[in-house]
Order: sequence, then structure tokens, then C-alpha cells
Amino acid sequence: SSGINAEYGGRMEGVAYHGGDLNSGLNLILEKEEDCREKCLDSEKCVAYSWVHDSSAGTWFQTCWLKEEGYTVETNSAVSSGYIKDLSCNGDSGNDDGDDEGKDDGKDDGDDEGKDGEEECSYVADDDYCYHGSDLVDGRTQPQDTREECEERCDDDGRCVAYSWVDNEDLKSTEWWHSCWLKEEGYEKKEEANCASGFRKCEKKDDEDDGKDDNDDGNDDGDDDGKDNEEECSYVADDDYCYHGSDLVDGRTQPQDTREECEERCDDDGRCVAYSWGDNESLKSTEWWHS
Repeated sequence: SSGINAEYGGRMEGVAYHGGDLNSGLNLILEKEEDCREKCLDSEKCVAYSWVHDSSAGTWFQTCWLKEEGYTVETNSAVSSGYIKDLSCNGDSGNDDGDDEGKDDGKDDGDDEGKDGEEECSYVADDDYCYHGSDLVDGRTQPQDTREECEERCDDDGRCVAYSWVDNEDLKSTEWWHSCWLKEEGYEKKEEANCASGFRKCEKKDDEDDGKDDNDDGNDDGDDDGKDNEEECSYVADDDYCYHGSDLVDGRTQPQDTREECEERCDDDGRCVAYSWGDNESLKSTEWWHS
């Protein structure tokens, strides 16, 4: 929600948000984009807005459209849009006046920014893959000089879970060069040399771990990366069943010689929770074999 727990997150020129309307912009005509932004900030439900600045848009000119979750992002030169940061989901806003009602567990040693027990997130590099669909922005409108800058843009947008940054020298003279595409859930991963991509992987911080590790059996030989008490995961074989839908990749483009190799690919992708591998002999001469 917005209101007192929100602040302006960022602005996108030439981008329109479609769907997720909280109002009809035709009933909210505002002379300045800043006024539209303030309307969103003042609304409890608003997470983004679009404002039509092009006078040639006729009755749409200066309309202000307030958005809730579920909108899509499209290129539109007549429109400026912006999104809102919800500080209630982002920890300490920096205005610590002592009224956090005792949420600190007393184990804050200064390096966890008061987020004891929350998730720690980092990005996993996924080179030579491009992520398609589920765009939060048109990456061509926001080129970034380096992959790190693109990743930082994703990190600054609370909705972003992954990014693709185009660094293929063959595209240097095109609008795709250094375009930075921010992604929400639902994108498709494709093997392409055009991109350097990455996805956010989060792990639960152990808020009971104050350095004493009561569950440590004393046999910590340094090969568990300090992840005592975290989840241990394994795969359960489910033979003669195919899992349909919710594909992260088109398996035909990435055949694997063995089931174990397919399982390993799933294990290497932090988003993957299951896999299907095609080993039916009758499909041996088709593109489905070993997909």
C-alpha cells in the first residue's frame, strides 16, 4: 500500500502501464505529472501511475491513471509513468525515531540493518541466457553502461526478480545495445548469446543464530558455508509422469543425455522446483527426445 508508508520509486518516460486501474483517468485531469504522482502516494492501494502528457492525445491529455498490482508495461511516447516504493516491505526507512515497538531482537551487531530473521538476497549470474516476457520496463528506454548498473536497477525496484542486459557487440549500433530489461515472475529463459542475465535468489536468515549455534554438532569442518539449520533439499523420482505448464525453458532447446543431467540443471536454477525429461524411445527421432 501507499500512504504514509510509501515514497516515490522511479519515473519512466515513454512508458504506459495498462490494466490494474483504480480509477478512470478521464475523471482525473491534472495539469502536472507531479500532481498525479501525489495522488498515487496519497492512496492506500496505489502502487504506480500513468499520466498522459501529449496534447495531441485529445480527451486523454493530462489524464491520470492510478494503478494497483497486475498492470503490464508498454511503450507509449505520449505517456509518463512512475512506481511507488512501499517502505513497510523494505525495512528501516532511515527515519528511526525509536518507535519501532521493540522489533529489534537485541542481537543487532550493526551489520544486518535491523532485519534479523528476514531474507538475504543476492543475484545469480546467468550468462548467455535472455529472459523473455514479464517485462516491468521496455529496456530500450533505459540503457545501462554496465551489467552491474542493470542489476542495481533491478535491486532498486521492489517488483523486480530478474534482469537481462544486452551486450552483444553485433547490436552496438541498434537500440538494443545495453538495453536493461527488468523482470517480474513468469518470464521464459532462452539460451542466447545476446544477453547477460541474472535472477534474485533469497535465503532465510537464521534469526536464532547469534553466534552460538545451539544445533551445531561440533563437526563443522567448514564445508557447509555457515548454513547450519537451513533446509536440505533433494529430488523425489516421479517416473511415468510428465509435468505440464509453468515452464521456465523450452526443454527442446536444451536436451540432456541423462535424467541426472536434467535434474542438475533444475538444481542450478534457483527458480526450478521440478523437472520432466523425455526418454520415450518412440520419440528418439523427434525434437522431444531427451528434452
